[in-house]
Amino acid sequence: MFAQRMQGSRQAPVSGTMNDLMGSVHAFAALVGEAIEKGPLREVAGSRVTFPQLTLLTVLAQNSRWKITDVAHVLGVSNAAASKAVDRLVRRGLLRRREAVSDRRAAELSLTRQSRRLLKAFAAAKNRQLKHTLRYFRPQALREVAKGLDQLSIAILGDVHNGTHLCLRCSIYPRQRCQLRSLVGKNCFYHETANQH
Repeated sequence: MFAQRMQGSRQAPVSGTMNDLMGSVHAFAALVGEAIEKGPLREVAGSRVTFPQLTLLTVLAQNSRWKITDVAHVLGVSNAAASKAVDRLVRRGLLRRREAVSDRRAAELSLTRQSRRLLKAFAAAKNRQLKHTLRYFRPQALREVAKGLDQLSIAILGDVHNGTHLCLRCSIYPRQRCQLRSLVGKNCFYHETANQH
């Protein structure tokens, strides 16, 4: 419904409407970050693991043979910062690193039993919070909101995309059936890299 209204409208919204929209988007993103992500992470890990580190573990749980450059691309940081993040997690016993057999410059990163337990506990805490928060919303209504947000992302992407590969940084929410990816007409970096290994 929301997406249809957005598609059907050919006129640009007035400045106040655009400002209200962006304010709502930022407030929503901040609340998701604090209540749905960081809150459950503090519940299961205290201050031992940051959210970017959790994102890295989540990414590596999907594909353990990424190079440091792949990790840096997905996290949106430099190779040096990605390497430091990996080093910290290795020292804490949350990652294992070994030289790749096929390429000595690459490292094979794998989760440890401890990091798998952490991801499982976080997923359970996050899902409890989401179920409680969204208990009054019907699944169809949530699908419409997701579709509307994807339509807005596509409109923005159409204005800023210049042919270079753009990672939309789905963070801890990689989607196997990503409507946004299919509408943009490109594979995301995560899926392309996963299929190469």
